[in-house]
Amino acid sequence: MKNKHVRSKILTSTGGQVTLYPGKLRDITFVSDGANAGTVKILNNSTDGTGGTEIWYGSVAAVAGDTFFASFPDGKSFVTNCWAVLANVTKASVGYTDNS
Repeated sequence: MKNKHVRSKILTSTGGQVTLYPGKLRDITFVSDGANAGTVKILNNSTDGTGGTEIWYGSVAAVAGDTFFASFPDGKSFVTNCWAVLANVTKASVGYTDNS
């Protein structure tokens, strides 16, 4: 059995890869850029932010600095290539565990 590692990834702009390994999404925090309503979509098994399966979606109002936080005590499972797609968000912090 592999050890689970607790990790965090900070993403900016349009998002990016969270991890290559299987694991669970534990929490997410993101901040609106204020221009438009901001959104974050977490995808399972995506290598570039397209395709894959959506495992979580959240949004914030079009108010600069509006912050959203969600915690998942049981985790949201992903098999591989967890990817975050950001729109109108200045940054996002994703907490997760993986089996790397």
